[in-house]
Amino acid sequence: MEDNKLNSYHIFMFPFKWDYKAEDKALNEISFEKRTSVEKVQEILEEGEWEEGEFDVNKEDRNYNEYVYFHEHVRRVVYNNKDNRVTKYFYYEGGENGKYNITIKKGDRCIKSNLDSIDEENKLIFGYDHLYLYKKNNKKELCIFDGLMAEEIDEEVLNDYEKIELKDVKISIEDEKKLILEKDSEVIVRTDNIKEKLYYSLELDGVALRLYDTGIGVLSYHLKNSRYSKKEDILKINEYGRRIYPQYLPINKVKNSFLADRLELKMDKKDPICEDFEGGCGPSDDYELGRLSKTVMDLLGDKFREKDFIGKSVKKGEVVICPVIDDRMFTISWYLNDEIANELKRSGYRGEYKYLKDDFWHRYTFVDGGDKSCHHRDMFKDFNRDITYERWVDYGSFFGITRYSFVFLGYESDFNNDVILTHIRTMYYQLVVLALVQRASILRFSEEVFNISELEEKKNIYNLVDRIRELHKHYIQFINKIYFRDITAQEQGAELYNKLLQAMDTEREIKDLDNEIDELHKYATLIEENERNKRLNWLTIIGALFVIPSFFTGFFGMNIVDINNELFTSDGPLTLGRVLSAPSFWDWAFTYLVLPATLIGFFIWRLKDWLYNFYRSKKKVGNVLFYLLIFISFLVSLVGIETLFSFINKFIKWILRS
Repeated sequence: MEDNKLNSYHIFMFPFKWDYKAEDKALNEISFEKRTSVEKVQEILEEGEWEEGEFDVNKEDRNYNEYVYFHEHVRRVVYNNKDNRVTKYFYYEGGENGKYNITIKKGDRCIKSNLDSIDEENKLIFGYDHLYLYKKNNKKELCIFDGLMAEEIDEEVLNDYEKIELKDVKISIEDEKKLILEKDSEVIVRTDNIKEKLYYSLELDGVALRLYDTGIGVLSYHLKNSRYSKKEDILKINEYGRRIYPQYLPINKVKNSFLADRLELKMDKKDPICEDFEGGCGPSDDYELGRLSKTVMDLLGDKFREKDFIGKSVKKGEVVICPVIDDRMFTISWYLNDEIANELKRSGYRGEYKYLKDDFWHRYTFVDGGDKSCHHRDMFKDFNRDITYERWVDYGSFFGITRYSFVFLGYESDFNNDVILTHIRTMYYQLVVLALVQRASILRFSEEVFNISELEEKKNIYNLVDRIRELHKHYIQFINKIYFRDITAQEQGAELYNKLLQAMDTEREIKDLDNEIDELHKYATLIEENERNKRLNWLTIIGALFVIPSFFTGFFGMNIVDINNELFTSDGPLTLGRVLSAPSFWDWAFTYLVLPATLIGFFIWRLKDWLYNFYRSKKKVGNVLFYLLIFISFLVSLVGIETLFSFINKFIKWILRS
């Protein structure tokens, strides 16, 4: 097969939630609109290596074909332009030319095979294609790299190893446990076990990032494989290349299962980004809980933080991200293999297609690098039927769809190489993006409902009703602008899209979220009505209090007592004794202070619980100003506006004169 001919094409997609920290407050105390400001995150991205990309439908035929594939209302969300406020598309500079390298630790095991055979090219062969021995300088351990010729192994992967020339090296096994290599009668390596490693190097076809105003992002790695054609290699590339953090601990055990020993991104004129999941890129440190792979975080930039990373505080102006799925990225894979495609379409027992019972098709679609994940005959068969899009099965073209994958397998034909591969890279990729964003947005809104419930329990400073109204508004926008039931007039595209939504259970999730949002909205309405009734009750009480002074002023007149003339006519000092000795003061005090104060005190005692809640309320300052205005109005009604101003004027003159 020619070197430049693709054996497979892979897209690893990382959907995540993001929050922009617009204020120096806890994230759940900042409004949803401020946390999901795409413009703010765009400014941060463009400070680094990211550039906004604008879709040009006239640039090439492929762009036109992709553009007209979708309905008009869908294009506004799928394709980026300067006026698009729903989504933004960015590409990473240098992402088109680079490598995505995957190193897999196959585990420690004792060598029991016959190691005496060495071929003319100094290769040690026992059940592997090509096998090379390397000695790690500081640990005296052997490492076997399988799957690549020695000259194809990246030098940076081997910089900690010393290559062992097998020529004139005596290899022996002691007690069926110890592997011994001797040269010139000198033992150069003695070890109980060897470490076997597989190494895959894929070409980068681009690194893309999409952001949506629901607080969702999708980071995509587009990869070309022209080196590895065996089906086991394809399975391992998909399984190990998509992991972004350990599924469980300790690290050694998970690396023996499905976590890569090392991931590396290499791009033109940029330092490599490597991740070994053990603290940086060296085995000295332990894995830190909540940390995502550097192949994700270093791409996004210094102002992005993992949500669950213990010990890392988030500052104002930074962005917090959190995976939507789990430790796995969504996987799109295109793979051509005549032998497998021919076997899958054949009829077996009782005329059933062979793919219904085929282990590889199950593992490929469910992205199982090891053994298949189902060992029940009937369930296995049902799974294979459910995940398969069967329209082109008799042509040997198989599409498989799960919650975590969208895969294609077919013959090595010009049609599959040109048309289907182009569709995988364009239209079908956009289908998956839409489905992932919808699923992620649903999870995002469900989380917001939970956070709002916590705000009520903690009596947060933000108004609960306002937060519910805001969430409801953004949810309606999501339903109208991003959640589509029909996206294309092309039957195959519509069927694949519906199968994606079915695999992700989107329709049921939307119905459940509808109920959650609706109940929350009803709750907000109930709270508003309750608060409105409380205010009306309080205004009724205030109005009742105004009846008392109105009665006295109406019965006795506004000037029943003239306290101003008695206290301010003489030039002597205004002393407490002088005030208390004035008869009109006691008339005024009883009429306008004692009697109203007694009645007001009675109502306060009856409303003490409500007043306590008022003191603890979220709008304390606003309420104080509101009721202060009521008190001033009450005071004016007691003494009359003219009497009050006259008293204040004479009091000020008296102070200046003193």
